[in-house]
Amino acid sequence: MRTAVSKCLSLLGLFASINTFAQKNSEPGYIIRPNGDTVHGFVSMDDRARSPRMINFKERTSVALQTFSPLQIKGFGTATKTFIGAVIKVDDKIPGNDQFNYERETRYRTDTVFMETLVGGNKSLHYYNDRESKEHFYIKDDLGYTLLLYYRYFKDTMGARQVIPHKRYVPQLASYLNCQDLKNDLFVLEYKEKPLINLFKKYYASCGKEENSFSRQPHKLKLTSGVIGGVSITSLSFNFNGGNNYRYLTQPNFPSSTNFAGGVFFNITFPKNSGRWTVANELMYTSYKSSVIFRDSANMDSYTINDLTLGYSQIRMNNMLRLSLPVGTSSLFFNLGITNAYAVSETNTNEQESHRLSTTEKFSKKALEEARKYSQGIIAGAGVSFSKLGLQARYEISNGMSGITALTSRDNKIYFLLSYQF
Repeated sequence: MRTAVSKCLSLLGLFASINTFAQKNSEPGYIIRPNGDTVHGFVSMDDRARSPRMINFKERTSVALQTFSPLQIKGFGTATKTFIGAVIKVDDKIPGNDQFNYERETRYRTDTVFMETLVGGNKSLHYYNDRESKEHFYIKDDLGYTLLLYYRYFKDTMGARQVIPHKRYVPQLASYLNCQDLKNDLFVLEYKEKPLINLFKKYYASCGKEENSFSRQPHKLKLTSGVIGGVSITSLSFNFNGGNNYRYLTQPNFPSSTNFAGGVFFNITFPKNSGRWTVANELMYTSYKSSVIFRDSANMDSYTINDLTLGYSQIRMNNMLRLSLPVGTSSLFFNLGITNAYAVSETNTNEQESHRLSTTEKFSKKALEEARKYSQGIIAGAGVSFSKLGLQARYEISNGMSGITALTSRDNKIYFLLSYQF
């Protein structure tokens, strides 16, 4: 058990290292220089969980990275996002238990940041997520970028303290968009990304004199499914802590078993971090069967020959966390997760010959007296995907088929798998 925990911790450490590398990984993009020139290359952001404060850029993969602040470039973009550098007003109140007070106004500071463009055009919407993970939304007018104001404060009513929302962003947007068709939408408008984007989309559909130049889709979970198949190579081992009772299982080397493995997958990709994190779920069929002959000798005239065969056909559920790193038009990915397997059929035999002097007796019995149907394990692996195809290798450690407390078992599997996404 300690060995399994140690390996699990090692895998977690490896996964953390991969995540650190991912933060520095670049993707195709561009920067806009102060003179308006657009330079295409590869962009990497210093913090993908929030709005970046600095970015790294290189025109070609073979050249050194350059680091830019919002003061050094007008903006940058990737395949799915556009950012602009700007000097803006930011909510300066620290979140926590004291985020509300009895003042109807709040505090602001001036900051130089990269803001994401959610909707572009003659009427535009922009987004900034600060160091305290507070969300800010801005509109662009003749005076620059104006913060849409929303804050909350305490008010005592009938001896009870209430939190009162102050939605100043509603009249701001009513004046900015000046569209009667939006009256009902403004009345129930929330200070959130999706409702605000939808409001601007309706404006361009109903009242806009020109089409919007850019509209980023609101963050949504991406659901994908497909089929996966390949081979599994299974190795069995046993260990008994109570003496020599199970030498016929602990001493022989069971040959590895190579079999088909396949099933279906259903993945959930999170929109944050450029879609790098996915929960990968698989329902798979796997099987193995291994046979070995072991001679257990007491002396020259007394010995037992054990002809052992052990195997399972299993339905297993794999649940993994996947980190994907774009590399050109392809993507490298790394998996770490758990597996739960249930045996739907079992092979568990021991054709035994007992030799005592000149007497020979034959018995047919179970190789493993108590074989459990349900097993659990951990999985780690890596692969590459391109278009709808994926190729991966993974390693699995599970607690095997032994249901005897003192007799521990281990099933180690190596997989080579090909997947196709619908």
